[in-house]
Amino acid sequence: MTRRNKITIFSSIALAIIVILSIIVWAVSPAGQSTRENIPVIIYALIILASISSVFIVYFTKVRKNNYEKLLNKEYTETYQIIKDSISNSQLSRTVKREVIDDIVDLLLSAQKSGKFIGDVVGNPDDFTEDIFKSYAKPSHLAILSFFDSMIAFVLIILGASALIWFENTQQNFFAIELDISMTTFFVLVAFGLYPLTTRLTSTKNPWMFFIPLVAGVAFILSMELLRVISNDLKVVEQFLNGTIRMVPNVGIFVIYIISLPVLLLMKKLVRKRLLQS
Repeated sequence: MTRRNKITIFSSIALAIIVILSIIVWAVSPAGQSTRENIPVIIYALIILASISSVFIVYFTKVRKNNYEKLLNKEYTETYQIIKDSISNSQLSRTVKREVIDDIVDLLLSAQKSGKFIGDVVGNPDDFTEDIFKSYAKPSHLAILSFFDSMIAFVLIILGASALIWFENTQQNFFAIELDISMTTFFVLVAFGLYPLTTRLTSTKNPWMFFIPLVAGVAFILSMELLRVISNDLKVVEQFLNGTIRMVPNVGIFVIYIISLPVLLLMKKLVRKRLLQS
């Protein structure tokens, strides 16, 4: 297992442990005890199961090699993994990704058999993948497709957060649920900033970029607490930290959220066909 694989697995395990410990701490804390009886045990179980499953998903999608990939030596494998991650995280269609990755494996196996140095074959792996993407679409076109992903992520986050709060007390009206303004702001930053940034940076040669989500979450919490200590007397800051907002205020908005998911997926598919060369 390469260093990149070890860091990838370690980061996924670390995130899973943090989520599981957070659930356990919440369940046994005084704040959690007041709402614990209202939340079905199955919800806790599903969150824990999802956290554990995420480690296996990372292994099977990022680490496990197929029969042809196992033929690459360590030097070729390290470079190949960078290229593969970049291709897999790109906006190319699933079919094109598979074809490109298969072609790259064939290229590397042929070069390895000829005794060539990996640097002479692909040069800088980041530049190598950029050249591949440019042969299919302009960078601006790929950014447009990434924006669709961000919108989908934001809708899912809002619906997911609202559902979790509702499960704390299922007797309350779902459409009366309010989210913290500060947390909603964080959701926006995650969907439209952190998510595309993480996708891009985890495709580079630096494997430590897999820790970006964890670092960003801790940094946001610390910055909010620091802001509370320093500037809580300011009305606008107090409103930002303590204010709430209803993101799903009625049935109509809820339906729009639900319908937007397949619509965004369909639009992305149509735009991809139009913007990307096949």
